[in-house]
Amino acid sequence: MLKKFLLTGLVALPALISTAHAGAITSYADLPTFNAAIGSAAVTVEDFTPNFHGPISTGILNSSTNLSGIGIVPGTIMPGVTYSTPVGTGFFFNIDLGANFDGGFLDTLSTGRSRVLTITFDSPAKFFGFDTNDTHISSMFMTVNFSLGTPISATITPTTSVNEFFGFVSNTTDITSLTLSGSSSEFFSFALDNFRFPQAGAVAVPVPGTLLLLGAGLAALFGSRRRSSGDSAQR
Repeated sequence: MLKKFLLTGLVALPALISTAHAGAITSYADLPTFNAAIGSAAVTVEDFTPNFHGPISTGILNSSTNLSGIGIVPGTIMPGVTYSTPVGTGFFFNIDLGANFDGGFLDTLSTGRSRVLTITFDSPAKFFGFDTNDTHISSMFMTVNFSLGTPISATITPTTSVNEFFGFVSNTTDITSLTLSGSSSEFFSFALDNFRFPQAGAVAVPVPGTLLLLGAGLAALFGSRRRSSGDSAQR
């Protein structure tokens, strides 16, 4: 069953309500339920390698990034997504180690200055998810952007030093990007690992009834987003 993450895990959850949309984006607080919702869709899991790499001086990290001096060459990062932040000084953008993450995780050491991570999909996506914890970040403000319609926002609030999963599934393939940022008082402005997204070039296979059942009861909570005759063919 869907856990009560919808009411407790997102402090700013009411901001997700938007009358400019005609469907639902559903949040998941655990990986098994998220996996059930996306069914047999092919998933890429970006674990950001098991090693430290930083700073990422260009402010851009994707499958084409070539910074051999810090051990990142083309192919180090999985294709399909670009992670970016404005160029700064010091260790402003890193694949880091520690902080109770398992292996590498993506972060910024930006105490005293809020920094924004933008995650852009090569093509519109139906879902995404990631792990984080509260070791050095108490919350991250998230905005999700769509190919059509108004962006939605929420606050990601980890409650334990053990990694927590946060997942999101749209009722159609329309997620183009998202941003994550913390307050200026945070040790990290953002920190995440195991970013999950649709495998590049993969075709999603519908799971009859699964997402429709979960999304129907949450439509009023998450507001309306665009309905089209093709939506039902995309779960």
